[in-house]
Formats: sequence, C-alpha cells, structure tokens
Amino acid sequence: MLSVYSQWFRCLLVLIALALYSMPHRVNAAIDDVTTFQGTVPFTCSFSGGSDVVEMEYSRNGTSGIMIGRSDVLSITSNRVPRILMILDTIKAPMNISFRGVWLRSVQRNQNIAYKTTSSLQNSPISTNIFPSKFNQFGFDVGQAYEATLTVSANLKNYLPFEEYQFDVTLTCLEP
Repeated sequence: MLSVYSQWFRCLLVLIALALYSMPHRVNAAIDDVTTFQGTVPFTCSFSGGSDVVEMEYSRNGTSGIMIGRSDVLSITSNRVPRILMILDTIKAPMNISFRGVWLRSVQRNQNIAYKTTSSLQNSPISTNIFPSKFNQFGFDVGQAYEATLTVSANLKNYLPFEEYQFDVTLTCLEP
C-alpha cells in the first residue's frame, strides 16, 4: 500500500509543481526609463539709474580749458561679480582733443574703481576692462545694487568758443 500512496503522493507533487509554474509570475528583470533634467542659472547683469545726458562744465585755464561732467548715480546688479567693458567714444569734436578720459567711481567707497585716459590726438574710442577682482576690492555684493558714477573729462583749446562736444560712454556687462 505504501507504494500506491507514494506514487499518488509523487503525482500530487508533480501536479502542484505544474500548477505553480503555469501561473503568471513576476519577471526578475526590471525595465527602467531614466530621464535626466539639468539646467544652469544664466549670468544676469543690469544697469539702472544714471543719466542719459550729462551737461559738461567748462572752466578756463590759460590758453586751454577743461570740460568735465559727472553722471547721476547708476546701479549695477548682477548674479555674479561681473567683468565690465567701459568705452569712451568721442562723437562730436571740432578738432582733436589733447587729453580725455573716463572714470568709474564707487559711491560706497568714494574712490575710482577704474579709469582710462589718453593723450593721443586721435579722437578714436578708448576702452578698458574692469575685472571681477577689482569689483571685489570695492565690496561688490552679488545680487545687490552697487552704486557708481561715471565722469568724463577733456582738455580743450580756448580758441574754439561755442563749439559743441559730445562723448558717449558705453558700459557692457560681460561674464567673468
């Protein structure tokens, strides 16, 4: 009798095994779809305030004179300490100017951050780069408005009365 029972028991085990393997079951391999999102905060820099037109004053000194003008306070705001390109362009002058220059002055420190001058008799543009290290020296705070003024100066001859002079200063904010 044991043999009938053992055969029956073996058959039962085979049927259970077949039933278990024929049922749906999980696959051990996983299928993944990974999407990566990335981005970079762009460099931002802006200027506000300042002056669109600055009236320059003239004072006489012997046979020559000096014309000078200072802008209203302008604010520089940036999310990184910027590099600024400063260009002085002589737009209108009846003759070549013996000396001219442009200054960017910190309001907070009451000192010149940078300047560029020339004694060249050509009225071609002059420029200078103001590097982040210079702004760091003057306490530039990222994300905060930094106040500065622009000054333009030119030495002129007295014998050209009532002649008009015009200078443009361009500030361009560049990534460091």
